[in-house]
Amino acid sequence: MAGRILGWLEALRRIVCFTWSADANGNDTVHKFDNSSAWQVGAPIKPSYEIETDSYSGSASSGTLLKTVATDYLVLDTVAGTKLPIHKTTTWNAQDNLQQREETDYDSASMNGSTIYWGNPVEIREYGFGAGTYGALARKTHFNYAHLAGNTNYNANYVSLNIANRVTEKQVYDGSGNLLLSERDRCGTSTPRMSRGQSAHLSQAD
Repeated sequence: MAGRILGWLEALRRIVCFTWSADANGNDTVHKFDNSSAWQVGAPIKPSYEIETDSYSGSASSGTLLKTVATDYLVLDTVAGTKLPIHKTTTWNAQDNLQQREETDYDSASMNGSTIYWGNPVEIREYGFGAGTYGALARKTHFNYAHLAGNTNYNANYVSLNIANRVTEKQVYDGSGNLLLSERDRCGTSTPRMSRGQSAHLSQAD
């Protein structure tokens, strides 16, 4: 990925706005978002992304915090506010702060001097539980696509046609890098969970 894109990683999450809900038993869930302007009347419309979800036993003000899910994003366009979730860390606060984590890399390509992202995962890394921090890598899933050069069954015409949902191979590895599963589609047909890959291009901002 381009260095300047990585430089926009929001390591520090800005809690500026939130909402909450309660279930039938009075247990609150608090959702925190990163863009207050998206909630203001008359402000320029930008997306607001959820950066943290807190689940309580009882109310948020006086109950017990059970679980926190924190999400970090890769910023693609600072003007439009477009982002992709790249890290999701789950903390079980009431269980000695056990943590687990999932990291996602996305498909991209260079086009007309810009880096284009489609929002399809090319690799998902899942880390096991650890006390106070997430544990070791437990599983890695890698996806090949027909529109990405060097991938299985690459088709050079797919990028210009914006056909970006053709998964051609899926490989699953354990935490030590041993291949556990390999599924290959010779025709490059799409799978249901990848259907979002045919959405509009997301471009790197200058």
